[in-house]
Amino acid sequence: MALDGTYDGLKASVADFLNRGDLGAVCGDFIRLAEGQINTRLKVRRMIIRASTTVVSEFCQLPSDFNGPLSVALSTGEVLDCMAADALTETKRCSGGLTGGTPRAYAVVGSQFQFWPAPADGTEVDLTYYAKLPALSADNPTNWLLTDRPDVYLYGALLQSAPYLQDDARLSVWAELFTTLVTDLQLADAHESQGARLTPRASQVA
Repeated sequence: MALDGTYDGLKASVADFLNRGDLGAVCGDFIRLAEGQINTRLKVRRMIIRASTTVVSEFCQLPSDFNGPLSVALSTGEVLDCMAADALTETKRCSGGLTGGTPRAYAVVGSQFQFWPAPADGTEVDLTYYAKLPALSADNPTNWLLTDRPDVYLYGALLQSAPYLQDDARLSVWAELFTTLVTDLQLADAHESQGARLTPRASQVA
């Protein structure tokens, strides 16, 4: 088995588990479908990204790897309220379309951030968000998840293979294993995060 932390190794392992040598590029499709599921279900600290951008209008394009907001703050440190798109629209309507102020709230609308009030001039904001996994490919043969937890990728890809191969008997097996691995990874990350918060500083230790 070639589960060695590389894209080619992962494809070989998927074919090996399925006992099929004729799937070729289809294994790559299984992996891409698995990445979609992983991005939807997994939210851990390794996926958190911080970036800064300048907002010059009411709408601003999301980062290309955006997978969910954590916080948006002004460069002065003030954290903006996160609102549902319809709630922000109603707030804007009730304010009489207030513009030219400092943003106080934002919403995610499609592939864009919407800010209210819309800034009249460029406003620097700091974004903290969950990023999608760097997609595996021949040009990008590994990422942190494949290196640390190749089993998540493997069983995610096997799960995606079942409908293609019409293998109903193994669909529930792959699904249970994949779900368990993702859940365990989430719980371990939450436990480590909580432990980090509870670790006393040296000055607190007698």
